[in-house]
Amino acid sequence: MNKLLATSLTLTSLLITQQVNAKTTDSNIFQPNEKLYLGAMVQSNLYNEDSKDDLEANSVIARLGYNYNQNMAVELRLGTSLDADNIGGIESEMDSLAGIYLVGTMPINRTLSVYALMGATSTEFTKSYQGYSETDTLSGVSMGAGINIRLMHQVALNLELVNYVDKETAFGGLSAGVKVSF
Repeated sequence: MNKLLATSLTLTSLLITQQVNAKTTDSNIFQPNEKLYLGAMVQSNLYNEDSKDDLEANSVIARLGYNYNQNMAVELRLGTSLDADNIGGIESEMDSLAGIYLVGTMPINRTLSVYALMGATSTEFTKSYQGYSETDTLSGVSMGAGINIRLMHQVALNLELVNYVDKETAFGGLSAGVKVSF
């Protein structure tokens, strides 16, 4: 998964650089509607520690972003679990997710754009068993890729695959959401 994300990020960066150098002003190219945007995503979390079972729970993530230009944005994210997962009698859930990301976008046409993101994320997980609980904080470099599908002038849907933290523990997610520019 890391090789796929790294390859996606590299290819998107190269295509964005080519797009910026071309200085295209074609009206058929997707452009951000306004400078600021808000969004919300529902994510299927994928969490795996070496030699332990996978945690698969759902979460909700809020996004606030600033479009520097049509190809570059900065984004803040905050999230939390919608539910907990029970693995072998141990209840596990993501308490919080917070991160900042640089988002590179390549417009395909007026409706579709692809993007890659890279940044830093901090997550907190709680595991509970028979009245005892333990909280772990994971943080690290994050990267991912996704697509935006523009529905209306200021509204777009997005699909995304992100690897938030990858050290000895892998945590990421597949998400779908909506983004509103203003």
